[in-house]
Amino acid sequence: MKDAINNSSSWDISESTEALDNRENSVSLGQCPKCGAGVVDKTKLYGCSAYNKNGCDFIVSKRLLGKKISETNIKKLLSSGKTNLIKGFKGKSEFNAYLTWKEKSQGTITFQFEKQKRKQHVN
Repeated sequence: MKDAINNSSSWDISESTEALDNRENSVSLGQCPKCGAGVVDKTKLYGCSAYNKNGCDFIVSKRLLGKKISETNIKKLLSSGKTNLIKGFKGKSEFNAYLTWKEKSQGTITFQFEKQKRKQHVN
C-alpha cells in the first residue's frame, strides 16, 4: 500500500473519474437531434450530454468504416445536416461519401455518395 501511494505521482491517468462525471459540462458541439440537449465529445464517440438526466441515447462513433469522424464534421452534421465529403470509407470497396440524416428525429445517419464525374470521350 505504501509503495502504491509513493508511486502514484508517476501514474499515467488519462481521465479521472471526476472528468468522466463532468462530461455533461463539456463544450457542446451542437444540438442533439433527439432531445435538443448538447452533443459532447465522450472520448470514443460523440453523444448527448443529457444521457444521465433523461436517458437520451444519441451517439455517433468517432470511427466509422475505418475513418475518423472529426469534430468539425460532427458540428457540420448537427448544424446543417451534412458533413464535408469524407474520403476513404472502407466497405466492400473503398468509397467517398457525406454523412447525412437518415431519420433526424431518431438520430440515425446514412451515407450520401459522391457524384461520379463522367469521363468525356474524345473521338
